[in-house]
Amino acid sequence: MKKRNILFGIIGVITLASLAASTAVAQEQSWGQPGAFLRFGSSARSLGMGGAGTGLADDASSLFYNPAGMEQVRSSELIFFHAELSNETRFDYIGFVQPFGGFGTLGLAGALLNSGGYERATLFEDLSETFSESQNALQISFAKRFGRVSGAITYRNISQSIDIYNGTGSGLDLSIFSRPHRHVSLGIHLQNVLAPEITLLQESETFPLMMRMGGALHMVGGRILAAVDMVRVGDAPLAIQTGIEYRLGSGFALRTGWDTMRSGYAAGGGYRSGAWQFDYSVSDSDIGLSHRASLTWRFGVPLGVSMNSDIARFSPSGEQNKVELQLASQFRGNASGWELVIYDGNGRPCHSAAGDKAPPEIYSWGGADDQGRLVPSGMYRVVIVVLDEFGDPWTQETSIEIRDYDPGLKTPIRMEVN
Repeated sequence: MKKRNILFGIIGVITLASLAASTAVAQEQSWGQPGAFLRFGSSARSLGMGGAGTGLADDASSLFYNPAGMEQVRSSELIFFHAELSNETRFDYIGFVQPFGGFGTLGLAGALLNSGGYERATLFEDLSETFSESQNALQISFAKRFGRVSGAITYRNISQSIDIYNGTGSGLDLSIFSRPHRHVSLGIHLQNVLAPEITLLQESETFPLMMRMGGALHMVGGRILAAVDMVRVGDAPLAIQTGIEYRLGSGFALRTGWDTMRSGYAAGGGYRSGAWQFDYSVSDSDIGLSHRASLTWRFGVPLGVSMNSDIARFSPSGEQNKVELQLASQFRGNASGWELVIYDGNGRPCHSAAGDKAPPEIYSWGGADDQGRLVPSGMYRVVIVVLDEFGDPWTQETSIEIRDYDPGLKTPIRMEVN
């Protein structure tokens, strides 16, 4: 059954890519509309998958592709993205996502497109002067989950300057994300529902409504992801963005995709080590290869499951002869199982417990291994893994010290001498 799901996912992506190829040239019409820099991208990961990300939206880049997907982010995330474009043009993006558990998720982002080296001229002669153009946007998004569906609202302020002329405008976006099944996730992002309007000299420009609809298949425990987006900007033709990600293990990932909006193929890869993730992508276009890079930093206490101990150390033969671990599942949805393992100083498991639902609120341990024997003194690492409703693991750990004898932990014996 798993092999069949993978096959269907790959066939679906290839089919959509073939459909996209037949309409590739027409999509360039959308780049001539106002606010085109807001459709470039925010992550080398998604751009390596052809720009598809609306139905995936599982990291800080969701601020760009689908802010409602921020509710999937487990800890504080910061993403930096940079792209060198043609004609001395650079695009930079920075995004920050902060989850607040059941209260929702807050996101902040900024985008900057800067172009320089334009030659100033009149109708009759070229002047020995140059000028520059810049566009930037600041956004704040808030997402909230309701069951298996999350929604988000985004406020964005946009500024544009060409030479000595400047203009600003503001707008609102709406987004929806859902993961109805562990293998499927879906999203819709409506940008410029309330459209920004910018006036530089005399005539004003109104940003067009952009609609992104996308889906993603999560296969082989999330090691293979297939994503596809359908993008419509104003009255421009429909664009298709689609791609595949394959996680090799050891933190490495490979990606490829097709994007009719840019009329070309894309490829890339990434590496994640601890809190850091680096992604790179390259795409083919009429002006040559375009290189993009992004860096993601995850920090803070991960959301999902909490574990706190009432004491930092104890003695099995003392007055405080056990530790009580306070456990709580903090992720959205219901837990489908849990496992707690205690490791000794050499990294060997000495005690474990498990269940098929949510973990108990309090788990007590008196310093005995799985055979009922008291363990020796030393530092012990406690790790709990809770599976959410899709079978994805959420992990937390703490350390506990055991002492054979400690005056502060052991009850003294009173003796009277006559």
